[in-house]
Amino acid sequence: MLSINNLSFAYKNNNNLLNNISLSIPPGHCCFIEGQSGCGKTTLCEILSGSFKSFSGDIYFNDYNIRTIPEKDYYLFFHYLRQKPEENLLGITPDSDFKLWRKGSQSQSVFYNPDFTSISSELCLDDILTLFRLKCKAEAPFWSLSFGQIKAYALTSLVLIPRPLWIMDEPFSGLDKYMSDLLLKMIDLHLKANGSIIIFSHLSNEFNKINTQKFQILNGEIKCTK
Repeated sequence: MLSINNLSFAYKNNNNLLNNISLSIPPGHCCFIEGQSGCGKTTLCEILSGSFKSFSGDIYFNDYNIRTIPEKDYYLFFHYLRQKPEENLLGITPDSDFKLWRKGSQSQSVFYNPDFTSISSELCLDDILTLFRLKCKAEAPFWSLSFGQIKAYALTSLVLIPRPLWIMDEPFSGLDKYMSDLLLKMIDLHLKANGSIIIFSHLSNEFNKINTQKFQILNGEIKCTK
């Protein structure tokens, strides 16, 4: 369960960009938040991921206030897929990142939802690379990959790092039809596994295929549109 209560945020010397934001996402549910560029979508992502800490209000993961959760546990609760795919990179090649991700995937937080089951439990790395059309690119340096390949690589982290909450900023941007359909399938499987998802995007058409709560950020406030 992700719960946001009366969250407000302002950059230095500016009025509130976000004002009294409140919403809840229980296990097995997806929340889609749309809004124009600059409305605060990515800022809210950064707050949820722990990058921005100077906010007012409260955020709870499974009834634990994030201000009280040790950092080592906090980052084990969620996976944050950033808007710019290169910002999800850790190493020099996909293979180097896969090894780090696999190592990190063994860690679990005491704040986990006990009913959550990873969608990757029956997949080996070769299966995942084939699924994401990256099997021949695992040892290629990131600079040699296309935008779409880097985006596909970033999506593999959702499978390789089992986390109950997915925070996704513009996840469908730059994807071809095959990868868009695959991401929709991943979202469906994650929700059936009792995971939770919060998606930020200005592309609303893709989400007509997903059973999701829809919200809009407008003038710093959030409003339910579905």
